[in-house]
Amino acid sequence: MNKPAEYRQGESLFLIRQFEPFESLSILADLQKILGPVISGAAKAVEERNLDREINMVFMAKLFGGIFEELPSKLNGEQFEHIARTLLKADYISFSHDGAEKNLVKFTETVIDEYYTGRPLDLIALMIQVAKVNYLDFTKLSAIPAGWREILEGLGLIYQAK
Repeated sequence: MNKPAEYRQGESLFLIRQFEPFESLSILADLQKILGPVISGAAKAVEERNLDREINMVFMAKLFGGIFEELPSKLNGEQFEHIARTLLKADYISFSHDGAEKNLVKFTETVIDEYYTGRPLDLIALMIQVAKVNYLDFTKLSAIPAGWREILEGLGLIYQAK
C-alpha cells in the first residue's frame, strides 16, 4: 500500500490515501461521464482559437479557462455535489484542523460542516488534490508511449502544490 499523500491548507493537514483499484475505476468512470463533456467543450473552444498544439502553460491556462466557461452549462449543483461526495470519502482522507498528526480524524461530513461552512473554494481545492493523488501520478504508467506520458505529466503540473 502506498503512503498517504500529505496536503496542507493553511494550518490544516490532510493525509490522502489512494482509492482501492476497482473503486478508483468506478470513480474515474463517474468523473468522465460528468466532466468529459465539459473538457470536450473546452478543448473545442481552444481548437477554434487556432492555438499552437504544444502543451504549454498558455495552452493549459486557455484550456482550463474554457473548462470553467463550459462548466455552468454542463454541470448542475446536484452533479457537482455528487463529484464532491465521490472524491471526499472519509475512508481515504484524514484531517487535522491544527496540523498536528496526533489530532487526525476521518474527513466526515460532520467535519466538513464544522470547518468548511462558507469555504466552498477550499473544498474544491481539496477535491483537485484528491484527483491529483489518484489520477495524475503518471510516473507509475508503463504501458503508454513516452511522448504521451510527457503530455500527461504536463497536465499534472497544473495541480502541483505550491
